[in-house]
Formats: sequence, C-alpha cells, structure tokens
Amino acid sequence: MPRAINLIVIHCSASPNGKQLAKNGQTAAATIDVWHSTRGFHRQ
Repeated sequence: MPRAINLIVIHCSASPNGKQLAKNGQTAAATIDVWHSTRGFHRQ
C-alpha cells in the first residue's frame, strides 16, 4: 500500500531569472549553502 503524502514543501532560491548560481567550481546548492551559513543558518 502506498504511503500518503501529508506535506509538500516548495523551496525557491529567489534568484533573478537566468542568473547562474553555480560558480568557482561550486554547485548552485553549495552557493546557496554559503548564503545560508553567512546568515547564521546551519545544516544538521
């Protein structure tokens, strides 16, 4: 029996359309992680 979906979360980077987030050999996700850590958010 399939598991019920109770929550869907949509996360947006709110970057301008067409702006490349990947740079200096980092992926876009790594760039966003740097932004988050600069603002005081930490991954577990």
